[in-house]
Amino acid sequence: MAPAAEIAGVRRVQWASHERWLRDNFEPGQHITVITQTGGGKSYLVVRGLLTLPAIRHARVLMIDDKGRDRSTREWGSAIADYPLSLTARMRFRDRPPHYRLVVPDWTWSSRGGRSAGVDHARQVVGHALDSFYREAEDPADEGAGEDAQASVVVIDELFALTASKPPSLDLAPLVVNLWRKGRYRALSVIALTQEPTWVPGEAYSQPTHLYVGQILDGRRRDRLQEIGGDTDRIKEIVGRLDDHEFLFLGNKARMLSIVKVGR
Repeated sequence: MAPAAEIAGVRRVQWASHERWLRDNFEPGQHITVITQTGGGKSYLVVRGLLTLPAIRHARVLMIDDKGRDRSTREWGSAIADYPLSLTARMRFRDRPPHYRLVVPDWTWSSRGGRSAGVDHARQVVGHALDSFYREAEDPADEGAGEDAQASVVVIDELFALTASKPPSLDLAPLVVNLWRKGRYRALSVIALTQEPTWVPGEAYSQPTHLYVGQILDGRRRDRLQEIGGDTDRIKEIVGRLDDHEFLFLGNKARMLSIVKVGR
């Protein structure tokens, strides 16, 4: 049976129509958060949808890949172990777009309550990469940059793993919050994905211009969506009724709502 044309008065729209809207409304420096449960299609939405937009496709992109084995992301971009790039890596990738996928070193949290050496190493690698990428982003207001300044995009494949207020996490929330709050002035966008809406910073809801929220069946997780603002009761009702791999899109600070599915 085909799904209903709308849920709670919000229409399902074809991806092609949604993509046209994004082309006209997404600007460098705007942030996007994507929330849904495991297997909900977050990575697919980003790689097959958002990263193909002209405003992003022609930008510098750094993806923080904490999983490394996700089929949707593992073939995207140039896989790297560190950022900034070494001279050897710059030469190897010189003929490719500046799209890099930082594969986070494997890390585990100590069962005895402390951080392992692996956690500290991964934290150093990711923290240095994010800080360096931010500092390299061009401020369009700087002399010599102007209209030719290249936009930058950071993709965080699992926000919980980097910023959660409880372990296991790399404890990098202040650094990510800085990207959200100051990136706009450097034409730097953050696309943050998470399956754990309960434990991520509040800025994941307050800073983005656009949000995608997939199916969330757990009521406690749906309650966190109140931080988005707008008609939260309606938002929670819709995400509880979405089909697999569908997303409620909240554009322009939740002033524009639609239901989308990549490729549909």
